[in-house]
Order: sequence, then structure tokens, then C-alpha cells
Amino acid sequence: MDSMPSVYGNIQYVVTHANVDGGGSALEHADNGSTLGVKHDHEIAPGVTGFFKLELEGINADDIRQQQRY
Repeated sequence: MDSMPSVYGNIQYVVTHANVDGGGSALEHADNGSTLGVKHDHEIAPGVTGFFKLELEGINADDIRQQQRY
């Protein structure tokens, strides 16, 4: 399995709630910088290693953005 690339990533998601006395309240959610990546290295010859790393940003965990007001 050492010859297989590594896939990694993280989901950063934020939820905010605002409540105003005498007014309404709001609950919102949004992506906060989620990423997805692939990396790999391979020994081409003794002492020579090739590597790559591809990291994608803009993976929006909140593609279906909803806003609820009560």
C-alpha cells in the first residue's frame, strides 16, 4: 500500500445564531475553508525521490445554503 497516493482533507463548517431581544433570531451555516488533497512520493532511483501534492480549496461544504428565521 506504500505505492498508493494518500487522500486527505478536512471539513470546516461554522454555524452562527443571532437572537435580538424584541426582534427575531437567525440561524445560519457556512463553509469555513474546507479542503481536499492528494499526495504521493516515490523513490525513482536510490537517493532520488519524486513527489507531488495537489490540494483543492473552494470545496463548499455549504452548497445547499439554508437560512432559517424564527
